[in-house]
Amino acid sequence: MYVQGLFESKIRGEIDGDMFCTFSEKYRTEKSELNTELENLFLTLQNIKKKTSKSAVLGTSVNKYDTISEVTSEVLRDFIEHIEVGEYTGERKFRKKVRKIRIFFIGIGEVHFD
Repeated sequence: MYVQGLFESKIRGEIDGDMFCTFSEKYRTEKSELNTELENLFLTLQNIKKKTSKSAVLGTSVNKYDTISEVTSEVLRDFIEHIEVGEYTGERKFRKKVRKIRIFFIGIGEVHFD
């Protein structure tokens, strides 16, 4: 619609060819930037929906267990999304090799235990 209006203004002699090209290019650039921003917002919305869904799963797990007297594989499955075990760092603590271990909880993400 916008480009059509520009074209009609050019035909009526309200703007010259250079102005038409300038406005038309500015419109295309702005449209491209807005489309990129829209895609980014859509991806952000998808991520929020995923996190909300994971938080609901975590809430269900929390409600399922009043108290945990023993950590079982079932309990771990209900609370932990995944665990990443890194390579040995070359560092030693108490004569043992050190690895970076990252624990990701459902609905929360990584929790640091330093």
